[in-house]
Amino acid sequence: MDVQNGQTLDELIDAFSLHLRRTRGTHLDDCANNARYARSFIEHVCGSESSVDVAVFTAPDVIAFIESIVGRYQPTTLRHVSTALRNFFRFLRFQGLRDDRLDEVVPGVVHRRFTGLPRHLDTDQLEQFIAGLDRSTPCGLRDRAMILCIARLGLRASEVVRLCLEDIDWRDAVIHVHTRKTGRGALLPLVADVGEALFEYIEE
Repeated sequence: MDVQNGQTLDELIDAFSLHLRRTRGTHLDDCANNARYARSFIEHVCGSESSVDVAVFTAPDVIAFIESIVGRYQPTTLRHVSTALRNFFRFLRFQGLRDDRLDEVVPGVVHRRFTGLPRHLDTDQLEQFIAGLDRSTPCGLRDRAMILCIARLGLRASEVVRLCLEDIDWRDAVIHVHTRKTGRGALLPLVADVGEALFEYIEE
């Protein structure tokens, strides 16, 4: 489909969707999402004008549009919006309607997973958590032993999963950790509840 400047909004969006399907092989659902977000951007900039002049789009327009939707969408959706705008601006360049790289000014959206989780548990919360583990199953005994190694000895998860039976010196009540973050091994005291949890797991 030939695209010319000054087309109606519907014609421009239809051409964009067709481009995504034919040139990019984009899934129909993703095409629809790209088209919807591109339409929202155009309406944000051009309002209800009958024809669209793509030459009027500027970098501040892009930033302002993203800022206007930050409070309305979740980070995942914001990433989809940013991707749709980049695709749209690349489409304009592909069609020869713009020769700049407006796609490069679309701001990235940082989304850190698990940001809603607490960074640590206080002493009472930790004890409540440990007490709530099911000690009637092998999995529960394993989890309890691992968590106590982390909580009481300060081991990293990778160090816990590498522990072997021969690393535990029951007579001298120490644990030999082969790989620490520093690259050196360490001898750590086998405190009572950790030793009990490890023994209980091994015994079962």
